[in-house]
Amino acid sequence: MRNKSWPFKHLDVGQSCTIPADLAAKARTYVHTYGTQTRKRFSCKTQPDGSLVVTRTDRKGVELILTLEEFELLAHNFTKARIREIAPMLAKPFRVERTGDYVTLIARVEQDAP
Repeated sequence: MRNKSWPFKHLDVGQSCTIPADLAAKARTYVHTYGTQTRKRFSCKTQPDGSLVVTRTDRKGVELILTLEEFELLAHNFTKARIREIAPMLAKPFRVERTGDYVTLIARVEQDAP
């Protein structure tokens, strides 16, 4: 299979294609390269028979639905940069410490057992 015949460039978000087992390793490498070059995201899953299922996913990978009121509250109070900074922290377990007028979010880190 030549590069121009790979089906990845024709996939829309949510669509998948299956690559035969004998081309799976080459396809996995190419889809990674193609995704990086085009800023598209793909997921690859090897099947029990060795074939590879390639799925085009959303660049963000997640969809979040907000009420209009929630969106307006965020947009009014935070810049996009600040929201991008806060969001990863909220995706993990954390604890809150209040100090005066500030709140500190502290990630919970699992401790190794002695």
